[in-house]
Amino acid sequence: MTSTIEFLGTTTFRMVINDLVIFHDCWLDRPQSLVTYLTPDQVDRADYILINHAHFDHLPGTEIVAKKTGARVIGNAEAIRVLRELGVPEDQLMPVAGGEHIKLPHDIVIRPYPGLHCLMPFEHGAVPDVLTTDHRYEGKPGLGNLPNVPDDRLPSDQFRSFKRYIAKNQGRFSLWDGGCMMYNIHVPGQGTIFFNAHCGAYMGLLNDIHPRPDVAILAAAGQPCVNGDGYTGTANEFVLDCLERLGQPRKVAWCLHDQSPLPPQRIDTSTLEERVGRETKTKVMTLVPAEATGIFE
Repeated sequence: MTSTIEFLGTTTFRMVINDLVIFHDCWLDRPQSLVTYLTPDQVDRADYILINHAHFDHLPGTEIVAKKTGARVIGNAEAIRVLRELGVPEDQLMPVAGGEHIKLPHDIVIRPYPGLHCLMPFEHGAVPDVLTTDHRYEGKPGLGNLPNVPDDRLPSDQFRSFKRYIAKNQGRFSLWDGGCMMYNIHVPGQGTIFFNAHCGAYMGLLNDIHPRPDVAILAAAGQPCVNGDGYTGTANEFVLDCLERLGQPRKVAWCLHDQSPLPPQRIDTSTLEERVGRETKTKVMTLVPAEATGIFE
């Protein structure tokens, strides 16, 4: 049976593996400024939802899908707290911190690992619309204070619109990420797919991810956070290091690179793709939004 993956924007993916429907993140209730590829009401089936962390661009929509479908939600304690307070039944919630072995039907095993959130590049008002992965950016932790900033101090209508989205959806996410989670999903007889949906990592962990992934989904946005510190190189260098530590998976695809409700609007990964093709054995897999693609073929 062919396993498929479908990119639904930012870090949200829908996979069909054997007869299971597995989401990675479920940010389906998005701001009007972004393309919406799938709404929560359009989801008729989900068995498992894996949450990277509890921020606004990972969680809103999860509670609707979980309550509608009965999906089991796996995530850090902060994401689970938010979903619990939104009325998702307790028997559907599985808090993880890394180190667990989660057994699914068909002997599929999900192994969560602790990850790190990227640092946001400089002040958002000064960020260009497009960031390139071959440039080194200085960053700091993200947008936690935005709801408290007066409208007349925000640099654009875009910021004010985003602030309204944040205000409208209070309680559906957390300003504290709760700790990013990476996930390694092993499908017997097919392969292993690994998700690190933020540009940060405890690098030693990547050396020991098992089983070694055949496919990696990696973020390439912001200043990478390495072992808790801002990375001194570019996103290109960070991702290449990650691929090497993961054993050069057969395929890699990007996330967190497409549309953003705040500057930067998107990430230009062209130089990263050139270097991956030139310096590794890994093939870059281009995922067209809302089109299912074979994972392991």
